[in-house]
Amino acid sequence: NAGVAIPMKGDPDDVEARALPHGYLTFWALSALAAWGQDEGDFAAPSLRWSETELYRQIALFQTGHDERSDAYQLGYNLLIQYRFNRARLGNSLVELGLRTLFSAQLERGVWEKRDPIFRYGDHGEAYCFSFELLSSLLRELRDDWSLLVPCEEHLSRAMEWADRNALSQYGPPLWRSAHLIEDQTPESWASAEVYAFLQLYAAYLSWRIQTIVRDQFRSYPGRDPDPGAFDGLYQPEVTLASGEPMLLGDLLRERLLEPLRTPGPAGGYSLVRNVDPRARARSGILFGPPGTGKTTYVQRAAEYLGWPLVVLDPSVFAEEGLPLIATVASRVFSRLLELEDTVILFDEMEALMHTRTDAAGSFEQKFLTTSLLPKLQELADRAACLFFVATNHFETIDRAVQRPGRFDFRLHIMPPS
Repeated sequence: NAGVAIPMKGDPDDVEARALPHGYLTFWALSALAAWGQDEGDFAAPSLRWSETELYRQIALFQTGHDERSDAYQLGYNLLIQYRFNRARLGNSLVELGLRTLFSAQLERGVWEKRDPIFRYGDHGEAYCFSFELLSSLLRELRDDWSLLVPCEEHLSRAMEWADRNALSQYGPPLWRSAHLIEDQTPESWASAEVYAFLQLYAAYLSWRIQTIVRDQFRSYPGRDPDPGAFDGLYQPEVTLASGEPMLLGDLLRERLLEPLRTPGPAGGYSLVRNVDPRARARSGILFGPPGTGKTTYVQRAAEYLGWPLVVLDPSVFAEEGLPLIATVASRVFSRLLELEDTVILFDEMEALMHTRTDAAGSFEQKFLTTSLLPKLQELADRAACLFFVATNHFETIDRAVQRPGRFDFRLHIMPPS
């Protein structure tokens, strides 16, 4: 059970020791075994059984009120063990209960009370768990289930405030110490590293949270694992390249638009914001052609190929408060879209909002809207964080400034399959 020998109180020369299992050491021991491909088998099984029992025990101790045997770190690390190695058995309800119990034990100042030491540093004193090491582990392990942390946001904010209050800035960049040893006021490299790890993960969590809120305000579809066969099974039209060579539309999108977004390294996947030079990548385009040729379908398949979320906007989004306020609503919509990262955005059937300004029959509001939308589209392109498409059935009615080469990275005339 990854127990550690802690000398008993009394004679410092007494070699007798007692071994106490601890969730912190068990979590890291099992993580090491997993990295070596040995997380299954008889060796790990006793630790997993002990961890499950200790998790239930700690939840019960906290639920029944203050008890000196309750230990937030034992609870937190055993929750992580069961989440990582016993997820199906644990279930969402127990994870939520464990998180709620854990954060309810957080002190007002943003950390948890020290309890059992994990080992003793000879003559230097006992070593305890550090709150930010637990927080970093929680954010890292629950990355695919960050929605479970939404009810705990106030507590994450408290930890952020602790880091701000306790930063040691006299050494240059902010550094931290764990405060294990009261008499020692110097920063510690490992404690500083854990706080920085938490800050980085917390920033990623906040970015995910903001983007989730933004996507929920529009018609959107969640991202999933990249699908290399997203274009398979479609009756695809051929596109004639400038060289005169024909190419299937799906192959063209895959080769010229999507594969350049692949991120290096064993993790794989696709990203625009993590690209070395995102502004050098194609990220905006116009799809035009007759109704029913699959413009919307190809944008959906592009999102599936990348594994990115998809956000769809049509003129009704901009006209929800009436024609006179379209420009105001558009400013609000684009301010939200600029928060998105690695998302496919489709502006569908947008010819009504980008109508040519040379048409004498066009209204003042319509011409003003076209004028106001162009810089917003340019700002979205300059942000270089999302891939966005404008789909239209009537390319000829779109304003010349929208059609101009350079306004979008590509223009594709999509016709029915031959």
